[in-house]
Amino acid sequence: EELGPAALHARLAEADPASAARIRPNDPQRISRAWEVWRETGRGLASWQADQVADPAPWRMTAILLDPPREELRVAIGRRFALMLEAGAVAEVAELLKQGLPSSLPAMRAHGVPEISAYLRGEIDLAEAGRRTELVTAKYTKRQATWFRHHVLADPPAMHTINAQFSDLAQFSERKFAELIQFIRAQVDAPVLSA
Repeated sequence: EELGPAALHARLAEADPASAARIRPNDPQRISRAWEVWRETGRGLASWQADQVADPAPWRMTAILLDPPREELRVAIGRRFALMLEAGAVAEVAELLKQGLPSSLPAMRAHGVPEISAYLRGEIDLAEAGRRTELVTAKYTKRQATWFRHHVLADPPAMHTINAQFSDLAQFSERKFAELIQFIRAQVDAPVLSA
């Protein structure tokens, strides 16, 4: 925080040029993570990542992706803020603010924290804080869905997508549950291919 992201990026470029080349100078979270990895291990992120590619893991990956329909997800996001309030989110954010933490910390940027902070400072009402929280949460879920569409989590036979929104197993239909069990059993029985 004292140096700023550009200055820390410059230091990272001196210590670990390969990792620094992959990170934008205005991305404080990734710069900090790369700096911490280099300081703690003596190796940069790029080096660790290269090892993973050169020496693949000796196991097979299986993935289950939860991808609910957008409209169902929007409804769930709408309910989420009310549940946050019921669980004491306003008091929790008030306690965070009392600590005088930097706004750049992940805890201070968590969904709802900036919005409830604005409410506590008297800048907006609670309804507007909820609307803004729902908006940023919806944008985040959209980014997640886009990321998952463009990244292969596992080979197609070892990937199962659940296109339903549910908050507990009681809402999970018997048909979907049977599909999931069948998928898991198929993965257990599938042969492991060696390199």
